Amino acid sequence: MTLGRQSIFGIAIKAFSILLGFLVVAILARVLSPAVYGIYSVALASVTIMAIPTAMGLPNYVVREIAGALSEDNPRLARQIFRAAVTLVLMLAAVVVAGALIWTLVIHSSDQTGQAVLWLGLGLVPAMALTQVTGAALRGVGGHMLGLLVGQVLRHLLFLCLLVVWVLLPASLTGGLSALSAMGLHALAATLALSVGLLIWWRLQPALQGATTGAQLQMRAMLGSTGVMGVISGAQILNDNLDVIMLGILDGAEAAGLYKLGATAALVTVAGLQAINMVMMPHFARLHREGNTAALQALATRSVRLILLTALPTSVLLVALGRPLISLAFGPEYIDSYLPMVIRVTGQLVSALFGSVITILNMTGHEVDTMKGVLLGTLVNVVLNALLIPIYGPTGAAIATAITVVAWNIYLHRLVRKRLAINSTPFPFLNVAR
Repeated sequence: MTLGRQSIFGIAIKAFSILLGFLVVAILARVLSPAVYGIYSVALASVTIMAIPTAMGLPNYVVREIAGALSEDNPRLARQIFRAAVTLVLMLAAVVVAGALIWTLVIHSSDQTGQAVLWLGLGLVPAMALTQVTGAALRGVGGHMLGLLVGQVLRHLLFLCLLVVWVLLPASLTGGLSALSAMGLHALAATLALSVGLLIWWRLQPALQGATTGAQLQMRAMLGSTGVMGVISGAQILNDNLDVIMLGILDGAEAAGLYKLGATAALVTVAGLQAINMVMMPHFARLHREGNTAALQALATRSVRLILLTALPTSVLLVALGRPLISLAFGPEYIDSYLPMVIRVTGQLVSALFGSVITILNMTGHEVDTMKGVLLGTLVNVVLNALLIPIYGPTGAAIATAITVVAWNIYLHRLVRKRLAINSTPFPFLNVAR
């Protein structure tokens, strides 16, 4: 498959993944009350954050190193890399899950339902990380489409199917949909997705017949390579879920549920940015290695214009028609999520003006700068959420997250100009070389 077709497929996969996520949220919001949906959302956000140290930067490492091993005709090393990544995930997941169980038993939470949902959701911790690693391994051996489907789509698709079946079955058989059953279905979908991914890997893994011995896996090098990228991806996940958890703690489950729905809708604004970044990654890396600053600048300008071309109309649509869309898709009881959504959309749109700053820095060898910026943003996010949520509730959480996203994009844009002498915004007056 050519790079162009892979790029188109990647964009389609991202769009399909977002659509699946939207449908899942719509069903949950329609069937569950805001308070019950909030319990599920807080538990899922907690589990997602717990999974951060489990996956680390392993998916990116696995793609790169398995592809490199096969280019050197060393399938044995490719298999070693996958086995080592799986072993590391299982070890880390065991520590995380055990720690979470001990912590919840020690604190004796009065919210027994929320605690039970969290316990059930802990099964997602190893399943999500292992699915990401398996999808990365499939991409590393050349199964680009299968890897993206396994890593980004399959869990959401299976969860949607299970939700639909559960809702359509008579309540006398299922007891209806609750936060606990929703989390159970999500955990089941994650397990099924992982099983399918492992089966595909077993069929596509490189054969050892006639294989050369070649280099052997160096675990210390593996841990070092995954460290920085793991911190970056982990901090981004933390920022995406921290506000929901803090809202649940400081303002209750119903407020968290309302906010989560608005935040999910606002993510549509940056769907184009995420897809375009995925396409531009190899091109940014190649042009930087070639030392072609002029072409790198042209590509950065082109990418930010494409990002705005997708973000601007989506933002206008959500702001102008957000209330009727929320009422139609999720129900009138969620109409209070409109204002937090508008604030989040505004923050995402402003940040889109700074272009692909994270991708540019990561693909040009400046991932440490990215790490500093994202960690700084995490600190700002915690402080602002702690200050604003007790006063303004979900609106305060939206303001805190919007300010955080804009702040780290400004910071990283300055580093892009300093390190690479290029301008990632669409504004020519900010060009470094004129």
